[in-house]
Amino acid sequence: MRWSMVALLATSLGTISAPRAEGPSSVGGLSLARASLSVALPRAHQPPQAAKRPKATHAQRVAFQGLLERERDQLAELTRLARDVLEAQSRLSRAGQHEHTLTYRRAEAERRLKALRKRQKGAEVRVRARLLRLYKLTRGRYARALAAAPSARERTRRARLLRYVVQRDLDELATFVRERRALEGEERVVAKEEEVTRLGRETLHKKREQLKRVQRAQHRALLRLSQQRRRKQRLVGALSGVSRKLMAQVVRSHRALKRKGFSSRHGSLRAPVHGRLLRAKDATARPGLVWRTQGRPWVRAVHAGVVRAARVIEGLGHVVLLEHGEGYFTLYGLLSSLTVKVGQKMDKHARLGRGGIDPLNGHRSLYFELRQGVQVLDAAAWF
Repeated sequence: MRWSMVALLATSLGTISAPRAEGPSSVGGLSLARASLSVALPRAHQPPQAAKRPKATHAQRVAFQGLLERERDQLAELTRLARDVLEAQSRLSRAGQHEHTLTYRRAEAERRLKALRKRQKGAEVRVRARLLRLYKLTRGRYARALAAAPSARERTRRARLLRYVVQRDLDELATFVRERRALEGEERVVAKEEEVTRLGRETLHKKREQLKRVQRAQHRALLRLSQQRRRKQRLVGALSGVSRKLMAQVVRSHRALKRKGFSSRHGSLRAPVHGRLLRAKDATARPGLVWRTQGRPWVRAVHAGVVRAARVIEGLGHVVLLEHGEGYFTLYGLLSSLTVKVGQKMDKHARLGRGGIDPLNGHRSLYFELRQGVQVLDAAAWF
């Protein structure tokens, strides 16, 4: 492409300089012109960029971000509630184990209390029986029983027997007192255990109520999260629909632009300047068209394009080269001044500069060429 465009320019400038056989200065000017445009022309033909994917509107992006933030908050709240539920369940399990332990200890204390009462009842029965026998034996008079002994030895034996019986009764009574005190202690322990069990049951009931409240809160949070997800799905669906519509619109616009490219302007181009159209071969040896103008009129682009070259060339004055896509280029020469720069995008009929004077004949003129690649086209058929 680079050497083709250089050859194109060389051909144009060769025909421009042909009538002026003015010696080495013309040859130097031709070399300078070739060197000037050879830098800009290799970048002239570039394929059109593909259409970019349309983006969602700012309000839709903000709404979508808000839904994501709320969903993250809901997930964090659900995580905290789940942690609270696990902790409450752990406390509930420990409380149940403690209640089981208290129930076992209470049952054991009741069993021991029952055995102690049974022993106490047996001891009372035995003491009453002995006292009844002694009363029947002496009719309540121990001294008479001792005095009625036939001998001193018998009295000693009876005294020892009486002391033994009394000591046994005292021991039984002491044992009964100790066991009764132990029983009272067991009753106090059982009462305390019952109080602890009651408090544990109340605590367990409160924890169960708290667990129910947590579960209800978790259920509400799940409902809110489900609603947020449904809203997000609807929003994503709406965004997808909008994206598909925008993409279809971009494709249609791209196709319309392709249909309305430079090639579609054949026979309908508007003259770049006000003036009288002359074929270049009628006035000079150039391959393009020449418009004879009055004064310094504005020179305008015949079609939208990109400026690929904008500089002064000997024999053509100020020159502008526009690329219009599809391989088409237009060249505007003999301008006295420029209002554009390289790389600038130009609309149709945009101003490029002021008309100037043709150095070959001294008339105010505009030189115009139309090319497709390196081939010079008959520009007159396009107007």
